[in-house]
Amino acid sequence: MSTQLATGAGLRAALNLYSATPDAYDDNARTMAGLFGVQASLLLYGAETAAHLQRAVDSRDVIGQAKGILMERFKVDDEDAFNMLVKSSQDTNMKLTAVAHWLISEARGSVSTARPTTH
Repeated sequence: MSTQLATGAGLRAALNLYSATPDAYDDNARTMAGLFGVQASLLLYGAETAAHLQRAVDSRDVIGQAKGILMERFKVDDEDAFNMLVKSSQDTNMKLTAVAHWLISEARGSVSTARPTTH
């Protein structure tokens, strides 16, 4: 017996129950399997939502770091820095977070390759 676990956002899952004997599952067993399926679907939905929220927080942090780099380098406010990231994203056909990651890695690269001067 199989019960589909519908979570929506493209994730497909099923609760599969097996028996060595034919007709092992009566109406009561099918109802119980359906109830377990609903609970499992809710757990999957919660896990997906938590993962999505974590990605959003991570993206927000990366975009904030990139904005800070642009604000420092070009002496602009946070809105102008964000607009610069958006324009770069559109011009390069890259996701905004990818542009932000690139900018951060470039800034780190320029810092790590800079040699200290000795007097």
